[in-house]
Amino acid sequence: MDQDALDVLRSAVERSKRHSTVQLPIDFVRDPSEGDTPLHQIGSDGRGQGLRLKLYLSMVMLATKEPRQLRPYPASAYATMLSIPDPAGQGARRVNQAQRWLRDAGFIQRVENGTHPPHVTILPLPELGDWGGRWITLPLDLWSNGWIHVMSGRALSIYVVLRELTGGRPDGSAADGRRKRQYCLSDETWARGAKDLQEIGLLRVMRIVDATDPFARRQPRLKYELTDDLMADLPGPARRRS
Repeated sequence: MDQDALDVLRSAVERSKRHSTVQLPIDFVRDPSEGDTPLHQIGSDGRGQGLRLKLYLSMVMLATKEPRQLRPYPASAYATMLSIPDPAGQGARRVNQAQRWLRDAGFIQRVENGTHPPHVTILPLPELGDWGGRWITLPLDLWSNGWIHVMSGRALSIYVVLRELTGGRPDGSAADGRRKRQYCLSDETWARGAKDLQEIGLLRVMRIVDATDPFARRQPRLKYELTDDLMADLPGPARRRS
């Protein structure tokens, strides 16, 4: 793991003044009408590293107060924080491209500031369902211990979805076909993202049979159990995913 990137990540968390979690609206990952979701839109960037998603979530982590406007950080700072190669050159250009995509897609407001870093504001997401005041929470250790560095883009997408699916239940949860369709992620993304999470130690997947309905076909389903307690430590010798 890049120690400089980890130090910058920890500095960013400290600057945010957050103490426990980062909250996301459930609308970010789930649409009851089975339409497209912000997570799917942002995460489908054609790159295994998932730069757009990592950048967006990191900006949400930093934007703690209304109107959720960020300090004008340079693109190279974000590139260093996310451990993107050549942060002062190509890395910064990739961050700027990702921010402009997020702006054009309506997720952020980005106001250019001449030769200075742009002013960025996180915009509210459309409300897709009535979730009874529930939120998705992401642990700060995702950043402060560098787990965001070792996750592939698809692993991060599945991780955020599973934080909503399991709702903090330590014994995990299964997702039927309709629930999966509400997340708008392909079977390939589910399978490969879950495999990536298993490889870095953050997920256990079990095959179960639901016997609660005696008239239903007893078809095995996958049950997902996050092992978030491991995030209290640095990632092990897992290679950086791509």
